[in-house]
Amino acid sequence: MPGDNPANVRGKALDESDLFVALITRGALDESELLRGEIQYALTSERFERRLIPVLVDFVTFQAGKDVPWILLKLNPVYVLRPYDEFAEVIDRVRIVAEQQINAAH
Repeated sequence: MPGDNPANVRGKALDESDLFVALITRGALDESELLRGEIQYALTSERFERRLIPVLVDFVTFQAGKDVPWILLKLNPVYVLRPYDEFAEVIDRVRIVAEQQINAAH
């Protein structure tokens, strides 16, 4: 809504979410303090334990720790090797990972 504090709106949305899907393209973590902050929030929040799913777009080759933080690689990321992958296929892959992670958390 106009006049709302964007950080508060995002924080409330994250607090009300059951799952966090982070769509990450090359350079996004370097360029977006907002994305880094939201991922850090999800990594440190008990609410999102095993419920953060990184979607790495166009990372055919990369250096762990340099291009992609190592912690995100331990979270069973979904790889989208071509930016033009069929969107429905990507959603299906995210859904499978989400179900696995939610089931493992129970």
